[in-house]
Amino acid sequence: MDNVSNIFGGQANPDYGKANFTIGRSPVYYEANGDFKLDSDSVTLFVQETGQKIATHGSGFTFNQPRRVVDVGRGIIHRAGVDTFGGGEDINVSPDRKRMIYTHTLPAHSFIGTDGSVVEPSLVLLDSWDGTWSFMQEVGRKRIACLNGQISLDNTVMSYRHKHTKSLDIDFGARILVKALEVATKEPEVWKDMMKAVVSEFDAFMAFADATGKRGYYEDRMVESQHHMKCEFHKAPQLLLKEKWKNGKQNKDLNYLWEKWEQYSAELGRTQWAVYNTFTDWSTRGPAVRASSEDNIMFIRRKRENIVRNTVNKLLKRAA
Repeated sequence: MDNVSNIFGGQANPDYGKANFTIGRSPVYYEANGDFKLDSDSVTLFVQETGQKIATHGSGFTFNQPRRVVDVGRGIIHRAGVDTFGGGEDINVSPDRKRMIYTHTLPAHSFIGTDGSVVEPSLVLLDSWDGTWSFMQEVGRKRIACLNGQISLDNTVMSYRHKHTKSLDIDFGARILVKALEVATKEPEVWKDMMKAVVSEFDAFMAFADATGKRGYYEDRMVESQHHMKCEFHKAPQLLLKEKWKNGKQNKDLNYLWEKWEQYSAELGRTQWAVYNTFTDWSTRGPAVRASSEDNIMFIRRKRENIVRNTVNKLLKRAA
């Protein structure tokens, strides 16, 4: 169903914001023996309005237009019959127009978290034209008290992934949304257990090192510095964090995480819940490591969300 506007009983909202552009598809040619020949195995995607190249793919690559993704998001909301009072949509497109994230907040479906804070859910759609990710639908959540995005630790029901085709199923997406909103209200039971589970500074630090891809490095350094024993670990973090790489720079992500851990562990105790809140602060508000990457921060944060989910689940598994 290409024309989603019919489900609204009239014209769809014509305002597509940053998604108001068209992706074109062009054949690829190559030069051989002085002649230009068609590469029948490849196609190039480009922005029609500007001529900007997006990416080259195999000839079978299919994709959704940016405006269609927005229409699908609006269609899912409509079909699901969810209460949209007080909500609104946010259409974000990367500066290079290779990826997009569509978000529709649903404050009418907010619920109370285990710590008494209000958690606001939202419908989130992601798509890309450079192959970064396939079309995905998720239910996001934001803790209003601190504005941290709450990351679902079990994403099997909370998400819907689809390859790039024109057959996006709005009805199925609507059913997923309704089910995910129901599941979201039950996850605070998991958070309740995390609030009681004590975490040593050693395990917290290693979880943060794991998330930044440096767990092995720091394990080796702790052995060398004789700070590998958990009972001695109170001496190690500041020594390790002051270390610089060969390029003379420190691990900015790990320093950010440790600074936030000291804040959250003081407020929430040295618990799994404090680790989780440290991570969601990093994934929601942590800056890009390089200033040149700041334009793509929302996509960096998306990548961090997956890292957080995997890292926290590993932490919970080790503690079990």
